Amino acid sequence: MSKARTPFCLGPGNIPKPSSAYSSPPNRSRSPPRNMPTSRPIPTPMRGALLECFRATTRLVRPELRSQLTLVGGAASIAHSSVLYTEDVDVAGPAEVLTDIGQAVMDGAPNFSFESNGKISFDAPQGFRISIDIIQIGEGCIERIHSAEPLFEGSVASKLDLLRLRAVTVVDRGSDGECQDFRWLLSEVARAGQVLPGLDDEELEYVSKAGGCLGLLDRLVLGAILGAENAPAACRLFSSLIDIPINIPYP
Repeated sequence: MSKARTPFCLGPGNIPKPSSAYSSPPNRSRSPPRNMPTSRPIPTPMRGALLECFRATTRLVRPELRSQLTLVGGAASIAHSSVLYTEDVDVAGPAEVLTDIGQAVMDGAPNFSFESNGKISFDAPQGFRISIDIIQIGEGCIERIHSAEPLFEGSVASKLDLLRLRAVTVVDRGSDGECQDFRWLLSEVARAGQVLPGLDDEELEYVSKAGGCLGLLDRLVLGAILGAENAPAACRLFSSLIDIPINIPYP
């Protein structure tokens, strides 16, 4: 498994000047930025602010490209009805989509600004300042999105994709909120009767290791969700259950 690297982002000394074309800063870490859910419930106003931030961000992109901007991370789980608290927005897309966003902010898009650390922020009408992490697909932490669903004029990653991506942060960082989001996504995918598509070796390793934060029954569910296309990993996960002590009370 590759070691996660520190994400690159624009800093105070290298923010492009307005006269130059914006080039989005690549996030080359295997883990998405540190936008992680926590176990406390999200208030309704914050939920609205996150979704409004994404809606407004899609409008910075040329209309014909907007559907290629995909909401990922904790805010994407919120869009799928999770109630776990998060306060940032992660968006992923090809380079030309992210370039549109950066250029629009440089040109003075209302309610958007660059922070001193190079990130983009959005002042939501609900009174919250939302930090936005932009991630180029194929440049490190998100190599691909298997499937996405329409959200406003953009898209939101499917629960299956979010489960796969969340496995990375569970292994690399393992906060309680990330583990709880992983379990929530697992239950949602299982409820829908879905199975993961064929994963590459690194993805399989992350998903299998993330199963370590699960109890016995949830590991069985994860093994089933790995499906026929990932049968060797599912077998390894099932075999690991042999090492879990099972206490059966006597009457």
